[in-house]
Amino acid sequence: FFKQKTAYEMLRSLVGSEMCIRDRLYMFYLGSLSTMQQDLSLYPVASDKAYMQIQYHEIESYYKVLEKIALAGYIGIETMKGNQYMKHGPNLKGNPTNAIGTGLGLGFDAEVSNSANVYVRGRWFDYKDKNNTFYTYKGFEGTIELRVYF
Repeated sequence: FFKQKTAYEMLRSLVGSEMCIRDRLYMFYLGSLSTMQQDLSLYPVASDKAYMQIQYHEIESYYKVLEKIALAGYIGIETMKGNQYMKHGPNLKGNPTNAIGTGLGLGFDAEVSNSANVYVRGRWFDYKDKNNTFYTYKGFEGTIELRVYF
């Protein structure tokens, strides 16, 4: 449920900047507000017409340890709030979604060629819906991803 960019995605967007050339440590904030609704909207809907309103906030950091390898870490929080149509429980008569999730992650990014990177992540998460106790989980997630740029 948390979105992550790899260090090399960030580095590619910073190419040519003094920060990319001079620094080994990159820290930044990522935030998002999105909604799901029946009608097309180019911006988030801040009313009960939105079936679901989702926000996430993360602080990420990358530390370049070698020329082509960076350590990655992040901490994040996500909230999901549903309207009266987003109910859970027996026969959908429960309360609307009102969830919060937190996560901590570590990993590394490695450049394998000029057009391909691999990233490895381990993440702990805790996710709770205040209105629906059966929609609560926590644990660990592992990810390995190969990205090829064309």
